[in-house]
Amino acid sequence: MEGHFDIAAGQAKLAELQNEATTEGWRATLNSAAPGFDEWIVGAIFGGTYQREGLTARDRQLLIIGALTALGGVEPQLRGHFETSLRIGMTHEEISESLIHLVPLHRAAAGDGSAAPHAHTNRRDGERRHYPVREVIRTVLGEVDPADAGIVDSHDHLFLSTPLLPGEELADTDDAMTETLDFARRGGRTLVQWTPRGLGRGLPALRSISETTGVHIVAATGRHRRGVYPSGAPEFDLTVGQLADTFIDDIGTNGCGLIKVGISYEEVTADEGDSLRAAAIAHHATNAPIAVHLERGSAADLVLDFLLDESVPMNSIVLGHLGKNPDPDRIAEAAQSGAWLCLDAPSPRNPVSIEELSRTLGRLIEGGHSSQLLLGADTTTRSGSRPVRSAYGPAGLVDQVAPHLIRALGADALAGIMVGNPARAWSVRV
Repeated sequence: MEGHFDIAAGQAKLAELQNEATTEGWRATLNSAAPGFDEWIVGAIFGGTYQREGLTARDRQLLIIGALTALGGVEPQLRGHFETSLRIGMTHEEISESLIHLVPLHRAAAGDGSAAPHAHTNRRDGERRHYPVREVIRTVLGEVDPADAGIVDSHDHLFLSTPLLPGEELADTDDAMTETLDFARRGGRTLVQWTPRGLGRGLPALRSISETTGVHIVAATGRHRRGVYPSGAPEFDLTVGQLADTFIDDIGTNGCGLIKVGISYEEVTADEGDSLRAAAIAHHATNAPIAVHLERGSAADLVLDFLLDESVPMNSIVLGHLGKNPDPDRIAEAAQSGAWLCLDAPSPRNPVSIEELSRTLGRLIEGGHSSQLLLGADTTTRSGSRPVRSAYGPAGLVDQVAPHLIRALGADALAGIMVGNPARAWSVRV
């Protein structure tokens, strides 16, 4: 057959090969770089090249896997084509064998007997070019080496304004500066703020605070539950695609490093499903982790199933407030997924005792989940936490909570929870 430019045929082919989140993710990325280019890809490649006879869908996927593996430095695309291969009926064993078959070719390309998946030779001058994949944490001041993250408060709020907490707004820049300085003086190095769009997240102030204190600050894009916003909040006038575009823009332009999604108690509402879909699209476009507010620690299973259907890897999902679930079995079940588990320290809004927190962490460690654990102070109110910084908030996390957990769990365990694990959880490949 002749090659054609056919948008309708391309869209139909994409529906066979990819889920909606994957397609919308790469289309949003291409369209932001070169408007209209994504449409050309759909019409010319999926509506043209993919319509040609002579190769089966399996043949095409094997060719693509081979080409991407040889190219190197394109792990997100390669991971996406693994998903497509499974979707069209290939097995995990076939994919694994195709990669094993390519190993000798990588070794030959390296020229020195070593595997070099990211080393390439320029045919004109013989020079080997390297395209390494870097791991970085995206902060409000730019990319940071995860090795420099240090002690991390993995869930907190320097700025937050919501009608759910009237009169308790965290909106004072001087107060937030003092809070961050206290954290830094106690050895804190990185603070992850989960305040999403529309709730007074204070991005300009966060940049100023980070510059002054030297503390790395990871800011959030995303959307919380509808009930957390003022009536008529514009965040709920957006389609899934528009919402994803705002997330992607926040990450690429405004220096945000995570996508926050709020979920209701024991259910995922229609609005929240849209938030999760938009987050998945943005994740596929940026690799940013998705941090999920689980109301009272519930609905982890629903969220994980939802994001799994959108092809989001478990190691890119952070489950927040899981420790508030009173059922240890449900916490353990969520842990089995491989997602990150971010627990909250004691605070006026989280009256769990330090002993209970220790027991929950201990059970998860005994269950083999020490490498998934994160910890945050989750400061959400001005009157409850700010006047007693030594007990609550980021400084209290280091001053009060950490020493107790060292005694209960050991120094190595706490180093993993507050240093090693968050360096991996909040990092992305670029």
